[in-house]
Amino acid sequence: GVTYADGKFIAASSNPGRTCWSLTGADEYSVTELTLADNTGLDDFTAGMLVKQNAAITGPAPAFSTTLYTGTNSLISINTGIDNTNKSLVWIKSRTTATTHIFVDTERPATSSGSIPFLASNTSSGQNSTSSADSGVRTLANDGFTVAKNYAGENVDSASYAAWNFRAAPKFFDVVLYTGTGVAAGGTPHDVPHSLTTEPGCIIIKCTEASSQWLVYHKDLGVDKTLILNTNNEAQTDKNFGPMTDTTFGVVGSADTTAGGANNNIAYLFADEAGLIKCGSYTGVAGAVSV
Repeated sequence: GVTYADGKFIAASSNPGRTCWSLTGADEYSVTELTLADNTGLDDFTAGMLVKQNAAITGPAPAFSTTLYTGTNSLISINTGIDNTNKSLVWIKSRTTATTHIFVDTERPATSSGSIPFLASNTSSGQNSTSSADSGVRTLANDGFTVAKNYAGENVDSASYAAWNFRAAPKFFDVVLYTGTGVAAGGTPHDVPHSLTTEPGCIIIKCTEASSQWLVYHKDLGVDKTLILNTNNEAQTDKNFGPMTDTTFGVVGSADTTAGGANNNIAYLFADEAGLIKCGSYTGVAGAVSV
């Protein structure tokens, strides 16, 4: 059953591997397989609201979920509860074996072998895919994704995995594949359209066709500093970003590279919207700190 009391939302789930919830209207809320036993901070819920467990979602579809699965080194379907038939990202990492971080998305189509190209966020390598017809990530479906035999660490037999699945939604997340124009650092930024309908809070960019760094914009650092996702370095003063608006994000320098030709850069955009998603920062101290 599901209850809400004293600022806490308490639920049980038949699927312990998935966390997923969705709002359905002004005064009725549906929850699909909520796995958190003590889910605090859901300010939209108040005592007395109608809550349905495992109800059909009649409002906005879920836009994010975390799913745990066990590798089999054979074809398996992973039900994340997210519709990946439009714009979405699936981020996969083994929890028990030394494997790379696997990024697959809907904007980079499958190869002739049916394999969906992946990027590894812990390396500078360009995208990779298998020529085999029975390995790697095979499909992004309306309820999750499928993986076949292990290729790059996404389906090691008996390994435990986490998969984070983001669906594009206004004021939450977007995926943009764009062609770099070669604007140099300090030049007039190349403005790339996006669909967040709000200014991005964080952007992760990777050139898909060549070895390059993973470039990260964060609102608390501003456009004059860049974090490098695949290193442990401090923020760099390299100029890679321009003005951010609710419809475009500006890129220059390495974020606007022409390496590899058309459709050579992928951008993952995260909003900073109260009640939906938060991009923040904190200052470390010598002892414990509450963030």
